[in-house]
Amino acid sequence: MRYTPEGGRIQWRIEITEQQVMMSITDNGAGFAQPQDLQQAFKQFYQGNHSSSRQKGHSGLGLYIAKPLIQHHGGQICAENNPACGATVRFTIPLQDT
Repeated sequence: MRYTPEGGRIQWRIEITEQQVMMSITDNGAGFAQPQDLQQAFKQFYQGNHSSSRQKGHSGLGLYIAKPLIQHHGGQICAENNPACGATVRFTIPLQDT
């Protein structure tokens, strides 16, 4: 929400199959500004080049925390820019038989 412009759009998609849960969160904000932002997005305290991140209460821990939680459940997470504008964070978690 911090990087989506006022009046912008955030889309949350969930798909559940017999094998896995797939989820993506997409916005129409600025996206990841630099290629290194995509490479470093899951590192602890990484905030990219957004000078106002800390002023808005952003500490660079959200994706860092999400990655080991998803991996702990056997899943994968990735981030990417959208061709038009904005960014997508996508993850999958396999479903296990109980």
